[in-house]
Amino acid sequence: SGVRIKGPAVIGEGSKILDQATIEGAVLWRNVQVGKQAILKDCIIGDNSLIGDGNFIAQGSVIGDNVTITPGSHLTPGIRVWPDNRI
Repeated sequence: SGVRIKGPAVIGEGSKILDQATIEGAVLWRNVQVGKQAILKDCIIGDNSLIGDGNFIAQGSVIGDNVTITPGSHLTPGIRVWPDNRI
């Protein structure tokens, strides 16, 4: 509980947003999991990706399909992560 979604935002089918996460102007495609207390701002997250607890994904970042961003990561504006990677 305590999830904040500030539009415009797109949440794809099968996606899960865990406790106290914040989504602002983000696009999450299918089967994305957003961890507890993660913050996503004006970014795009591809299918089947996992955004770990406490992560911050900044404006203009694009995360490809099947990507895992491990807990506590901070991605600066404009970062691109190719599909099938783990950070």
